[in-house]
Amino acid sequence: MKTILSFFVCFVVMAGLAVPANAGGKPPKELVETLSKKAFDAFITVKNPEGQTIVKPEDAKKLKYPLVPYNEREMAVARGYISGYAKWCGLSWDKDYFLPYLKAMRAEHKKSWTDYQYAYVSMLHGLAMSVSEKGLKGKTCDAAEKEKLAALAKK
Repeated sequence: MKTILSFFVCFVVMAGLAVPANAGGKPPKELVETLSKKAFDAFITVKNPEGQTIVKPEDAKKLKYPLVPYNEREMAVARGYISGYAKWCGLSWDKDYFLPYLKAMRAEHKKSWTDYQYAYVSMLHGLAMSVSEKGLKGKTCDAAEKEKLAALAKK
């Protein structure tokens, strides 16, 4: 998974896409921590379409931040930014970017993670995606950016 993270973050930085990155080519730790905490706080209170919390009330009291290690949160933020760019460019972010990430994560962790951990990382991905999209508001995706992102989905 570290190789995947390095590849995607480096791609985004090389492509000139505006993922906030530090000298190491990864999202800044402050960003990862801020988004991780916001996602956790929302995660334990968010409701499904039927109006029930996703996290059972008795489980919410037991869940402690962080639910997953830092490197997994960092990956979710990096991938969320890529998905945001893909959506902004009119590409199929869910099928071509998010689902392969989720599949790789499930293959790596198999049954060692709980459903809550997978749901939390998905929520963190979505939050980072939203931040990415907001940062692009009013800008247009040119053909070169679209081509780079489309090529990324095929790797």
